[in-house]
Amino acid sequence: MSVRSLSVFLFLCLAGCSGPPPAPPGEALLAEGRRQFADGDPAAAARSIEAALTEGVREPALAETSLGNALVADGRVEEAKERHLRAISLDPDLHVAWVNLGISQRLLGDYAGAAESYARAEALAPDYAELHASKGALALSRGDAATAEVSLRRAIALSPDLAVPHANLALALAELGRREEAEAALKEAVARGYAREAVVRARIEAAR
Repeated sequence: MSVRSLSVFLFLCLAGCSGPPPAPPGEALLAEGRRQFADGDPAAAARSIEAALTEGVREPALAETSLGNALVADGRVEEAKERHLRAISLDPDLHVAWVNLGISQRLLGDYAGAAESYARAEALAPDYAELHASKGALALSRGDAATAEVSLRRAIALSPDLAVPHANLALALAELGRREEAEAALKEAVARGYAREAVVRARIEAAR
């Protein structure tokens, strides 16, 4: 190999042979936190994700809103709201964080704030199924079953395998006096793994 060819080879190797950069140290903790959340342990998940953020992760905004979700599931809704706000401060175009912020606002009784957050999310990702499921839940909280039905049916059309929109649709239909349709929607929710059938069925019965 000539000196010139060797120089070119060394340059190419230096430019393209170094491989991908190492993962930030918090990535393993973040993955563990997400596993814990999926396994039904939100308190452990919150601890792991918070530690991951301290160590450093590739996508801190997404990790912040994941932490917020764990905190909601652990009953710490005010803290969750702050985490979602932090995620948005890091990435204002993260539509998932806007939806998650809206959920925490709804749970805190701030329906106007939730509606505003959902509007921001819809401007960014109009076909995000979880957004329309959340809008449906907000409409139910406001006592507007007709609007809830529209949003929940759109969520189901976008992502038919989501269980919660089917369950909430059952509640909306029961409020509208459409008992048979409500029972059918609840059956669809249960078929997709919905675990709170007894709670929804009791509310269907109460709406008669």
